[in-house]
Amino acid sequence: MNVLFLDYDGVVNNPMWTQTNNIWHCSYNFPSKGQVNDIQAVQWVSEFCEKRGYHIVVTSTWRTHQDYAEMLTRAGLRPGIKILGRTPRLDSYRGDEIKAWLEANRGFHIKNFAIFDDDSDMGDLIEHLVLCTSSAGFREEEYQKAIKKHDEGCFRNDVA
Repeated sequence: MNVLFLDYDGVVNNPMWTQTNNIWHCSYNFPSKGQVNDIQAVQWVSEFCEKRGYHIVVTSTWRTHQDYAEMLTRAGLRPGIKILGRTPRLDSYRGDEIKAWLEANRGFHIKNFAIFDDDSDMGDLIEHLVLCTSSAGFREEEYQKAIKKHDEGCFRNDVA
């Protein structure tokens, strides 16, 4: 199995312009709105998952909400891509939370794992990271980097 550790803010939830009462403002969606806001980024993530056989584990701070998975599916995550769960909260680096999830889920026999995030606090998992720009999120450029890293074997699981 291949696993994608996915952050939301800065990856699939990005600053977007909206208009209310003829006034334009730029903001993110928040969990209270029920979904991430960047449909284009969700489709690029979906394309990667479908093309290379990945399922998702949510690393975002949004994972503390009961409907964290539905917030992604409501934004257009393609059917067939499973959301396997979420990383634990360790009050540590995200890389440590990912390692803890990998250790606790050895039974999944994870062959490859990738990390899509706009922060680089991955420790020795940094080679698995596709770094996104917080203001733009996951786009074609990041998709191409992810495909290349997968195909070159950079995402191989040598942690667990």
